[in-house]
Amino acid sequence: MDYQAAATIIDRNSGLYDITTNEGRVRRRLFLSAQGNICEFAPRSRKRGYIIPQSTVANWLGIVKVEKPDTMIR
Repeated sequence: MDYQAAATIIDRNSGLYDITTNEGRVRRRLFLSAQGNICEFAPRSRKRGYIIPQSTVANWLGIVKVEKPDTMIR
């Protein structure tokens, strides 16, 4: 997958994503940094994370945002 295409999907929409690779599907909490880098949130963090290298993103086949299911409260 192209790095810029993945960044466009994640832009202003951080959260949980399903990433499809040759090895299978992986869930990651992703965000776009102020410098335009794709990053993964650090464990138990809302503000900090680690940059994902372009070589890793190149191995992704697809990326889909995980939506929260609608729950009805009674």
